[in-house]
Amino acid sequence: MGLYIFHLRKRARMRRILIGLLCLGFMGCNTTSIYQKTASENKANLIKISIGMTKEEVLKIMGTAPKKGNYWIDEYAVVENPSKSETVEGKEATFEVIYYFTSAIEERGRWNRSEPRYDELTPLLFKDGKLAGWGADFVKENVPNYELLKFRYLFDK
Repeated sequence: MGLYIFHLRKRARMRRILIGLLCLGFMGCNTTSIYQKTASENKANLIKISIGMTKEEVLKIMGTAPKKGNYWIDEYAVVENPSKSETVEGKEATFEVIYYFTSAIEERGRWNRSEPRYDELTPLLFKDGKLAGWGADFVKENVPNYELLKFRYLFDK
C-alpha cells in the first residue's frame, strides 16, 4: 500500500511539473512581434483611406515613423513604415508607389528580419499627388511590368 501511495504522489508531482512547463511555453508563444503588430495596424489604417485623398492625408493616416519593438521573445527589431517607395511608369501615367508592411510571413519558425518581401507589402499608388488606388490587383491593372518590378526588388538592396 505504501509503494502505491508513493507512486501516486510521484505521478502528481510530474503532472504539476509538466503543466508548469507547458504554461511557460505558451507564455513565450504569446509574444506578438513588432512585425505582426505593424502589419495589423497598417491593415486597420488601410480601411481609413480613400481614392482621391492627397498624399499628405494618406501619410498622416498610415504613418511615417519606423516601428520599434520585439520581433522574437528576446530580440529587438525596427520596421520601416512605409517600407519603401519608388516611381513607376504605368500604362497611361507615372505613379509614385509607397509600400506599407501589411502581412507578416513566418519563415523557418522565426520571423525573418530581412527586408519585407513584396507579398508582405501593400502598394499605394499616387498620381499627381492624389491616391489613385492600392493593392496588388490595382498595380497589375495599371503597371504593365509589375511582375518584373517585384523580381527586380529581390536584387535591389
